[in-house]
Amino acid sequence: MTDFSSVSPVSSGISSAVDSPNPKAATELKRSYNLAFALFSVGLLLGIGRPWEGMLLMVHGVFLFIETTIVRIVFTPTSCYVYRRGKLVRTHPYGEWQYAEFFWLPVPTVFRFRDFKGPHFWPIIFDPIAFKACLDKYNLLKE
Repeated sequence: MTDFSSVSPVSSGISSAVDSPNPKAATELKRSYNLAFALFSVGLLLGIGRPWEGMLLMVHGVFLFIETTIVRIVFTPTSCYVYRRGKLVRTHPYGEWQYAEFFWLPVPTVFRFRDFKGPHFWPIIFDPIAFKACLDKYNLLKE
């Protein structure tokens, strides 16, 4: 199991990760429950007049809350690693990325990128400012 303990904060929402290929160069994103909480709250309010639609949003909010709790993203100088419950599930080498962008940047809710394997859509369950800082650091955003 991979242990991500904080070595030194680089900026808001970013901490260095241990047990990566190069521990001093790796950056793990902090969790952000904002999207899960927002969906659940809107679903709760919507449920007053439209119970089925409200319940759908609340269930999606709970799902994102669970995902936020168990998923980790670690950036290194060469790749982005996705961990679930401490186990590496996917590696995305930057050399394979064709484009990357945030959907609706004023309130980032979804990050999408494409590599040779196909398109990927990630909900913003991490600190969006730190996420954008990592993407800028490795020059991955194509705006």
